[in-house]
Amino acid sequence: MKIQVLGTGGCFSPEIGNSSIIIWDKSTKGFLIDCGYAVYQTLKEKNLLDKIDKVFITHRHGDHIGSLDSFLFHKRYVLQQKVKFYGVTDHLEYLKCIDPSFEKDFDEYFEEDKDFPKIQIIPVKHSPGVPSNAFYNFGVLYSGDTSESLLDSAEAREAKVIFHEVSFNDAVTVHTQFKDLARAPDDIKKKTWLYHYNTGEDQKYLSKVTQHGFKGFLKPGQIIEFNQ
Repeated sequence: MKIQVLGTGGCFSPEIGNSSIIIWDKSTKGFLIDCGYAVYQTLKEKNLLDKIDKVFITHRHGDHIGSLDSFLFHKRYVLQQKVKFYGVTDHLEYLKCIDPSFEKDFDEYFEEDKDFPKIQIIPVKHSPGVPSNAFYNFGVLYSGDTSESLLDSAEAREAKVIFHEVSFNDAVTVHTQFKDLARAPDDIKKKTWLYHYNTGEDQKYLSKVTQHGFKGFLKPGQIIEFNQ
């Protein structure tokens, strides 16, 4: 299994891209997780648009969904390709807002793939009134934005690799505090990459992150491979 990292930043760090990864399977088709305002451009620059056939959206904040409409338009009108769409609720209402024509073949976009392993969609707490979900499949746990650590979950124990958001600002209540993540068992931390950090101010914590046994900060462009 191969993971390609597109971006790792929080909403105030567009210079390292919106937090997003691609999970590549053996058929060379990509599963995109999150499509923030910088992601479509990144996919276009890397010539990856025709290779993505599934998308999971953790929640509807702009740094996670902001260029999904451009991505879907490109797939639909330029490439004539459909994309399976998972994660956020009320998919049809979202699609109707960007293009009412999506409604006529809505089921083709959202029907389950019979041969595709079932995704575990894990509801998490983030911003009030904003439904948010973590992703688990292929041995990958991806937290999305959450105010509570997922490192004590059954999925974290089973996962081969974990991507968890982090905050170092004690005043922030909608993101997971590093001090809470640091309580995780060592065997969980050693397979966990942290992301959704801010450039500059958070870089000073990198040594602290690795000293606590985490893999480190996830980096844009990084490739991670593991046996499923």
